[in-house]
Amino acid sequence: MGGLEVSTSRHERFVVLSLEGDLDDSTVQEAEARILAIVAAGPAPMHIVMDLTKIGFLTSTGVNLLATANFTVRSSRGSVRLVVAEGSPPRRVLEFTGVIRAIATYDSLEQALQPSVRRGPKSPT
Repeated sequence: MGGLEVSTSRHERFVVLSLEGDLDDSTVQEAEARILAIVAAGPAPMHIVMDLTKIGFLTSTGVNLLATANFTVRSSRGSVRLVVAEGSPPRRVLEFTGVIRAIATYDSLEQALQPSVRRGPKSPT
């Protein structure tokens, strides 16, 4: 498995975490530490956008981290939004596990940064 790089930036009320690499057993502790540090240092309520468009590999450990981060942030009246490209392997994992129904998910960072726009999975036609 590869490594993981996490960078942060601010866009108005959102803290954007851009993750690049693999989110798996070998990298999840690093990602968790970064997310918890941001949540602890930030003002409440915290609004986080996690850009996963450069994640190549996502395991169940990574999915659990996303769900835990969502629970932690929402418990302090904040929000979490995910950016995951349509049809990508990480998107398929999130769809399969059902996490995509619990966390607002967007195809692009630009969409995720829009105020009060929730994007979930597409309805079957």
